[in-house]
Amino acid sequence: MNVNKITLMSVIMLLAFNIFCFATDARIYGLGVEPWMVNDDDMLMSLYPSQVINNQNEIEFGAIGRTAYVDYTIDSYMLSAGIDNYTGETAMTKPQSPYIYGYTADSGNVENDNVWEYLIPTKSFYLTIARQLNDGADVALKFCGARAEDNGNNIQEGNPGSFYYSNGSRLSQDYNLALGLTIKDLLDISVTVGLPYVKNSGFINYTSDTLVTTPYMDELLKYDYGVYGKVNARVILSWLTIGASYTAISEKVSDVQREDLDNDGVYDMNDRFDSTFRDYEMAGGAAANLKLNDFISVIAGISVNYVFVDNLNDYNYLTILLDSTEVATDMFTVPVYFAVEDRINENITWRAGLKQVVFANDFGCSVDYLINPTNYIYFTNPVLLNTTFASGLSYNIGNITLDGVITLGYGLTSEISGKLKF
Repeated sequence: MNVNKITLMSVIMLLAFNIFCFATDARIYGLGVEPWMVNDDDMLMSLYPSQVINNQNEIEFGAIGRTAYVDYTIDSYMLSAGIDNYTGETAMTKPQSPYIYGYTADSGNVENDNVWEYLIPTKSFYLTIARQLNDGADVALKFCGARAEDNGNNIQEGNPGSFYYSNGSRLSQDYNLALGLTIKDLLDISVTVGLPYVKNSGFINYTSDTLVTTPYMDELLKYDYGVYGKVNARVILSWLTIGASYTAISEKVSDVQREDLDNDGVYDMNDRFDSTFRDYEMAGGAAANLKLNDFISVIAGISVNYVFVDNLNDYNYLTILLDSTEVATDMFTVPVYFAVEDRINENITWRAGLKQVVFANDFGCSVDYLINPTNYIYFTNPVLLNTTFASGLSYNIGNITLDGVITLGYGLTSEISGKLKF
């Protein structure tokens, strides 16, 4: 394990940012736009919990291997609850936590050498309680939780007469709480606070028929702290929607590696890697929702996105600081969107969309505090003006709606979801 690996995990957390606890999303993907750009869709509940009021008496089915939620009314309150369980690697399957990202390994084979690999929480649950107020406003409280855990051991033969036994365990979890407010046909806003946590540990113990001494090694990687907050808001002005969001993340990861070379109970090596990660994201934009006739509607939008990431890495051998580096990056992107949706008949609706990044800039600086704390090295990272195409189809059979989508951008992806109204 080294500092670069911890830094890589932090970068993955940022680049793979996704929404935690969401409803069906195939229609939004088929349009190829941001969820806040669409005036009416059940995926809006992922951004604005109070939108659950507008999606009553439904059962949602997400991607293959996942079921979403069941809603029903208790007096004047709206209750939405669900369990997500990803059992496969479908093309558009998303991790159920936005701030725990990394690599997966086979459950039951957790060895010391992959302690640094994060588990992706594949099981999650959520509960939303909403109330419709008399003045046309809806309020909601939403709680989400996601967790993944595995452990295992392995015995392998090395040189003749030599074996090593490894044992490890990994835990990833994320819990968040969101408050939402909706004013019908005017305003949606939500505030979310979350607490991610990771704890991975493992050891390797060698045995040998020929060696006098055999080494023992162990490792513990965990979050010393982790917290994130997010604000989503949008204003609907007739055909024009204005949206904005702000996200702040702060985490510290420590990785302690120890080695007893002669297995005498005294550690000969004791390394500690600390990585402090800060991420601030801001986005804002506007979208026009235009209905050309009773069957065809279009969406045209633009957003401006800014991301700042700061990563401080320290390496200590015993109590001696041997390395201390910091890297900060700024990224600007400006994508534009265009989507069309056509209700062909009462059963079939077709949609397609295009997302084009028209401007992107990624630059930053780094410093080594032990070599020269005032020598800041500035750099620019190469960026691509990516293009993403999307197309989807909905088929209605009575109270059942099936949504399918295919997108072509970084690769070819697909997803199927469904909805039953009762």
